Amino acid sequence: DFDFPVKLTEEDLPKIEILPGVRMPWVDCADSFGVDYQHTVEVVLPLYAASGRRWFTEITIRNLVGIGNGRRPLLGPMVDAGCRYAYIGVESILKRACAKSPERIDIEKAIEAAHKAGLIVMASIMLDITDEETEESIKETVEWAIDQGLDLVQYSLTAVLPGSALRPRMLKEGRIISRNWEHYDGAWPTKNHPNLKPEQLTELLKYAYYRTYSASGIAKRILGHTNRPLNLFANSIIRQMAHRWWNKVGYEHWLATGGIEN
Repeated sequence: DFDFPVKLTEEDLPKIEILPGVRMPWVDCADSFGVDYQHTVEVVLPLYAASGRRWFTEITIRNLVGIGNGRRPLLGPMVDAGCRYAYIGVESILKRACAKSPERIDIEKAIEAAHKAGLIVMASIMLDITDEETEESIKETVEWAIDQGLDLVQYSLTAVLPGSALRPRMLKEGRIISRNWEHYDGAWPTKNHPNLKPEQLTELLKYAYYRTYSASGIAKRILGHTNRPLNLFANSIIRQMAHRWWNKVGYEHWLATGGIEN
């Protein structure tokens, strides 16, 4: 049990000196990667509040808005401590991507609350994670991301990485369709999808970036938000990068570099 704000003791103050020396440091508040929720509340937030610096974070939606037993929303204390940018894992709105994933209504409430608090919100969305996706549902997901006003969106395909819980099952089912490790960065199909061929997935990933970072997609997402100049600059950079990438590579490149057509 704890109260906000947690205050630092005199013994804690010297710890400020070990904070990263970059202009806007990254703070991992996502318990999916082993970050302790209580430690975030009692140590991380007070340290950054005392430092007076702006910072950005990756955080689970459950921690951001307090979903689950013993969790209280970190959103308010994060903003008070100088957080200005949050990266959240949406992954899928078609169904819960894993046991830790919140329901769609909770995702939408979290995005709305974060924007009201003045945070820039970037979300990750995996286009083929549930195995239930269709071309229509993926396009609907893209429109949902635009309608939600997400400041930035990172789309990807599932990388069946060694050490993940997914890989043994995919190996057992014979669904691995790429053994080229260069394909395991989220930009290429690595598992056979029940409804969509690799070429379709590649094109749908391209479509997601083109649609989201089109002039109309950018305008609809960032109008009405704070930090519009920064948003416009970041979105313009991603738009340029996406166009350069997809003008050079695509399905044929995937196939030629070790992809297995299914």
